[in-house]
Amino acid sequence: MVWSKYNKLFFSDKYGWLLYNSLSNTFAEIDEETKKQLDLVQASPDDYDFSGNPVLYMQLLQTKVLIDEKEEENAINVVRLVRNMSEYDQNYLGLTIAPTTACNFDCTYCSERNR
Repeated sequence: MVWSKYNKLFFSDKYGWLLYNSLSNTFAEIDEETKKQLDLVQASPDDYDFSGNPVLYMQLLQTKVLIDEKEEENAINVVRLVRNMSEYDQNYLGLTIAPTTACNFDCTYCSERNR
């Protein structure tokens, strides 16, 4: 197991330590004791002894904070596949409206001078 490269551990003045994994899109508030444990896990995931805290181990696996290197690459490929498939999905219409000063919508509430 390795510490996922998609982890971001940071400190917030309002909430304390926070851990975000962009691969699984999970976000967790971390207390000081857990932060110390995560620092040890991050330094050497294979050498860390989870026997004293198996719940932490399961949570790290489920949220993909700890992940097998090959599984991480597979998960990224699945995300890419889903994104690429959605580009060709004909059930949704994406519309981008980018009005400028040359906009021809003539909305009554618009404050642009060149209406």
